[in-house]
Amino acid sequence: MDHSTQDMNSGGATEHIDMRDGDDFVCPNCACEIMLKHHGDRSKMAGMQMFVCCCGTPMEFEHPRV
Repeated sequence: MDHSTQDMNSGGATEHIDMRDGDDFVCPNCACEIMLKHHGDRSKMAGMQMFVCCCGTPMEFEHPRV
């Protein structure tokens, strides 16, 4: 379930997460779920990371992309 792409401008060292409007995220620990209603301006999210659940566990994409 890998939805990340590598930034080719920096030699592939930085990973970017491919989040889209409507993406669902689930916590593998407590099964809490969230949905990304609207993705913000990508130019202002240089350090974007996966969401973290209120239990402290990094959330995962609920539906894999093919």
